[in-house]
Amino acid sequence: MPVFYTISTVREGFEKYKKTNSHHRCCEDLYGYFSDLSFTEIFAHSHLLQDFGHTRYIKMRIPCSTCGGKGKRGGYRAYLLADKRSESVVILAFYPKTGKFGKSDLSKEDEKHAFETYKVEKGRNELPVHDFASFI
Repeated sequence: MPVFYTISTVREGFEKYKKTNSHHRCCEDLYGYFSDLSFTEIFAHSHLLQDFGHTRYIKMRIPCSTCGGKGKRGGYRAYLLADKRSESVVILAFYPKTGKFGKSDLSKEDEKHAFETYKVEKGRNELPVHDFASFI
């Protein structure tokens, strides 16, 4: 399994979603989805938003186990930076498609904010390794 990092807004989102009935298993769903994928599979994912060479910006659809059988369509969206040199993945955004915190897509403003947060936190060495087990 690759090394995963999260920016602060993603970790804050996890805490909000875990308090809802419909998304209380968001961390388990995320861990379950990525636990079966190698870095190579993530890096080669077909929903590539931008290719920077050694780093790719990727959107992934992740099934929700508590969304009434909607699978990936009604599950979560994750926006990732996958770095081939370090075989690491930074989760820049993660949100449900439905429910109180649901979004149809990541806005350009949210995307810009995620990249700015990443740049600041990386520069300050504030990007912790994301241990999925700590959120379960």
